[in-house]
Amino acid sequence: MNGFLVGLALLLLAPNVVSRKFYGQHPFSSILHKHRDSGPTTSLMIMENKSFEMRVPFDHECKHATPLNETKYTQELLEWFLMQLKSFIEDDHLDTFRFEVMEKRLADDLTCIATHSARIILKNSVLSHHLRVCSKMFESMVFATKVLTLYDNIAKAENYLVNRIVDLNIRFLLLVDLHGFLDTGVVGHVEKLHEYSDSLEFLKKSFAGLKSISNDTTQLFDNQVARAEAMVRNLWAQIPGGRP
Repeated sequence: MNGFLVGLALLLLAPNVVSRKFYGQHPFSSILHKHRDSGPTTSLMIMENKSFEMRVPFDHECKHATPLNETKYTQELLEWFLMQLKSFIEDDHLDTFRFEVMEKRLADDLTCIATHSARIILKNSVLSHHLRVCSKMFESMVFATKVLTLYDNIAKAENYLVNRIVDLNIRFLLLVDLHGFLDTGVVGHVEKLHEYSDSLEFLKKSFAGLKSISNDTTQLFDNQVARAEAMVRNLWAQIPGGRP
């Protein structure tokens, strides 16, 4: 089990992340101090819940306040982190510019959550699963950012299609909750799933019509298609009646 945390810490050494303001039913409200024109100057956030306020989730030495209920506190931190990740995903694209700027801070934040709450997480299978969902989502966004940068010359048809399929796989994450299940709390989740499913079919047909594509590009596209198809099957299976 200790190897899992060590592996996670190593995984998260890859850089960048910024957040947005969040309001609503979630127990935390994150306030992000940043300037769009000059770029983020600090990732200091203030989180509040019903019983306490703190500058959070921790300082640069991963020091937390000591909560009365560590299990609930860890759950809330993971929920908070998932919200930060989703804040970079727009309806039609991943905001790679903002994500790259803050990627390392997000990696540090997730490492701090895992380190501080290791004792609780290791003996709680639900929290362990939630941590894996967060780390996999973060890893996916890091990978996508690198690929989108590499294939940014969308004047080439194959680059454009790779760019779109990678971006589509990230947008699927908007529909997933901390359990890794379909988040039925997302407004219009069925319509979005229809839209994303149709986009996937369009991209597959478009790529199949291309000629003289490198093996590396073809393999990357095919891998992303397989991932998207698995996500489509999984999400539609959670909707009563499945896909019409």
